[in-house]
Amino acid sequence: MENETREIKFRAWDRFRNEMQEVVAIDWKIHIIEFKNGSDCLSGDVELMQFTGLKDRNENEIYKGDIVEWDEGEVEHSPKDEGVIKRGLIVKEGISFLIENEDYHKTNRVLDKSKIIGNIHKNPDLLEGGTMKDTIKNLEHKYRTSKNDRHKFFLKTKLQTLKYVLEALDECKMNTHNIMVKEFKEELKQKITGEKDV
Repeated sequence: MENETREIKFRAWDRFRNEMQEVVAIDWKIHIIEFKNGSDCLSGDVELMQFTGLKDRNENEIYKGDIVEWDEGEVEHSPKDEGVIKRGLIVKEGISFLIENEDYHKTNRVLDKSKIIGNIHKNPDLLEGGTMKDTIKNLEHKYRTSKNDRHKFFLKTKLQTLKYVLEALDECKMNTHNIMVKEFKEELKQKITGEKDV
């Protein structure tokens, strides 16, 4: 449930310095934001992130733009879901703060059971890069704990497909890396010796 007397405060992602700043004052009329370190800037130079009024399970303040994770088994109080780790992004919808997960479902029921693992500005890879591996890990857990043969067959097929896609992506990254290294070596050789490989 949304805290009615939530403290209104912000932090700001400084786009030029690539760092988080603690906001102490905002002058909405002239669009100036003052930071705790004594500096200030125009509001257009930063991304404001509002405090949700809530803390994660480690007592860290949760802000819009934070990335959180939680154990689905703890939330559902279900041993079969224990170890199924989910991640999501804190978003603001109207006056409410919600977690948007990788399936674009939004919820607020796990905010107090989640822990902050990063934010969308410093660690966007936590939502992008880890998602497929997390999905595979969660599906493997469901496969091991499922009692339904039909469901297990479906999960096994999905797992094989995802693992194949992940292997293909890894191979593609490796090939791209090898091509870049080869091009770099050729360019370096050309600069040093003036010779070009044919």
